[in-house]
Amino acid sequence: FQCVRREKGRVIRWKFRLTDVLTLKENADGDVTHGSLCKNEICGGFTEEIYDLLRHDKILAIGVAKMLANDHFPETLHDFVLQATLGEQPYLEIFNQIVTHQDSSSIFIKSFRRRRDRVFRKKILSNYNHRCAVCNFFLEIPTGHWPSLEAAHIMWHSHKGPDNAQNGLALCATHHELFDWGIFTIEPESFHIHIAELVLNQKVNNSISDLHGTPLMTIPKSRLARPASHYLEWHFKNVFRQKTYEH
Repeated sequence: FQCVRREKGRVIRWKFRLTDVLTLKENADGDVTHGSLCKNEICGGFTEEIYDLLRHDKILAIGVAKMLANDHFPETLHDFVLQATLGEQPYLEIFNQIVTHQDSSSIFIKSFRRRRDRVFRKKILSNYNHRCAVCNFFLEIPTGHWPSLEAAHIMWHSHKGPDNAQNGLALCATHHELFDWGIFTIEPESFHIHIAELVLNQKVNNSISDLHGTPLMTIPKSRLARPASHYLEWHFKNVFRQKTYEH
């Protein structure tokens, strides 16, 4: 059985076993919904011919994997995604081969060199007074350089999140990664931090749990520079690891 999905202007064809079809739901456009695919653990993939090619060409395989990571995940999660996809083999070793491989397509090399918007980073860090919005981390060394402080997209760049002030947060490297993992989210309007239950329910005490229910420590003075509610709602619905806020 086949169904057709349209994603990012492309037509995606999925194949299912007959038993899978019985529990799949369609949306108003007649496409199978994302939630239905996830609930039934439906996986998309390539033809066997392409799988054989990827098994025999490791350089091609990691190039394709990196392109997919760039298209669907923020950079903070790339290492995890690639290691989970390619196994324990150190993929950076293969990447070095891609850069020097004469026959490799430039498209794969470019996929490893994701463009960074320096203006976006500079603007976001300035809006938050060069401090982490969550923990107030601040360190300037040398002058004019703030190590471990990053400009995070609320709506992921890979999901067409724009490089504007209302879609950005200044976060230290640790909280940036946790935010992209969906370990915590930020409630619109109040800007209170909500920690996922899977963390709060752990018996081991951790510093992230103490942030639950507290407001951001640093918020831009200008309302136009603060996180917009529709971006925070996107993060809550698509990244945060639970479906409701817990007060």
